[in-house]
Amino acid sequence: MKLIFDENKYVSLILLIFFFLNLNVLVAKAINNIGDTIIDLLFYSLNKLRKVGVNSMTIDPLNNNIQVMDPTGVLTIRINHYVDSNDVNANFPHYTYNQNSAESSLNFDAEFIRAKRFKELDLATINLGKDLNTLLNNINKLPSNPLMRNKIIFCEKKKYREALICHLNEIDINKEFEFFHGTQRINLVPDYQKIVII
Repeated sequence: MKLIFDENKYVSLILLIFFFLNLNVLVAKAINNIGDTIIDLLFYSLNKLRKVGVNSMTIDPLNNNIQVMDPTGVLTIRINHYVDSNDVNANFPHYTYNQNSAESSLNFDAEFIRAKRFKELDLATINLGKDLNTLLNNINKLPSNPLMRNKIIFCEKKKYREALICHLNEIDINKEFEFFHGTQRINLVPDYQKIVII
């Protein structure tokens, strides 16, 4: 049996191995650059944040901002002065909220923006929206003058809407609408000025 040596496959395999080795080197370099102490502090903070219900956190070292998001809203913390890490005990830094005294260089401002609560739509509102959509899709079948429910024929608004939509689905043009007897006629536009929709 004769082995065939394919140089292209061999070179591709070597490049692929080199890529993954180089990627691991880059990851190790980035971790070493950040430092074990900071990584330990981040993992410790991550665990504490999860326990108090924080969903997300953004740290912006360039602008000295920290944003913490939970279901109730967003807390933005802004450090008022640049803090030299050599001046702070890294294990126990203490920042004072909204203190602008000259004594402390470790002060910050905070702002909380409450999350907007959206009320869920009830079934009646959803059905009204569906009916309105059907009416808009059939607007060319409606008469030019506005409609008004005849309360003698339809005591309930819901029954009127159901009958109106059913009638609109059965007819093809607005001339046929006159056979619907659930409305009272209102003449805002004289018959000779009506616009014909085709």
